[in-house]
Amino acid sequence: MKGKELIKIVEKRLQDGGVFDHLEAEWLVALALGKNRISEVVDLEISSDEKSRVEDIVSERITGKPLSYIIGNAEFFGREFEVDENVLIPRPETEILVEKVIEDVNGLSKNVKVLDLCTGSGAIGITIALETDASVTCSDVSEKAILVAAKNQDKLHSSCNIIQSDLFENITDKFDIIVSNPPYIKTADIQSLEVQVRDFEPMIALDGGESGLEFYEKIISLAPKYLNQNGKIYFEIGIDQSQMIVDMMKKDFEQICVIRDYNKIDRVIIGKLRI
Repeated sequence: MKGKELIKIVEKRLQDGGVFDHLEAEWLVALALGKNRISEVVDLEISSDEKSRVEDIVSERITGKPLSYIIGNAEFFGREFEVDENVLIPRPETEILVEKVIEDVNGLSKNVKVLDLCTGSGAIGITIALETDASVTCSDVSEKAILVAAKNQDKLHSSCNIIQSDLFENITDKFDIIVSNPPYIKTADIQSLEVQVRDFEPMIALDGGESGLEFYEKIISLAPKYLNQNGKIYFEIGIDQSQMIVDMMKKDFEQICVIRDYNKIDRVIIGKLRI
């Protein structure tokens, strides 16, 4: 059997399983066979072992399990991060948040200190550490998430300080920048999420409480104590949350700005500690 025939079989199985995507079928086969390009697969003679390997992955995928969890990694900012069901899969829109932090860090003097709260896989903090000269601390309440972040640190050769902490509980330093992509889904909305998110991504990283704003309220109220003079805070936010979060920030923060994502949805909020 040639690779192109196997791709057709995978397309049909994915379609029957309700997760059909022609490009995903090609990607899945290529990844299962350890190839980087679909062109390397199309005319490849597929062994029975290789066919079985692909079939096993397809069987997992049609349950709704995200492909990133099946293969154990996801791309973020041009790098491959290890992920499992203890951490969120990094999203493209989160790169907007990271880009803004990198831009601002590179515009500051040396010895910039950054705190990444709710770090998960470490994608945000580790990327900032690799792209700048900042000293970065990554923190998460989940011990299992911290283990994933530590694996990514070793894999990508970054030098973050990775600690387990319930928000600021174990944080003692002050920082120039605090960045966070906290849980922001309303508890009541969890069940309406698509299956691959609801049933596979960690609930602790999704559930933002009754209002979806629980973590923003906590972080915004406590952050001034952990920010240096002229310090800034950067958030990723959910749909229709921007005005409420801006209102929360007005007491202690100024020069607040909202940045939209690729779909023109308010996605990032930045504020500077009020003097």
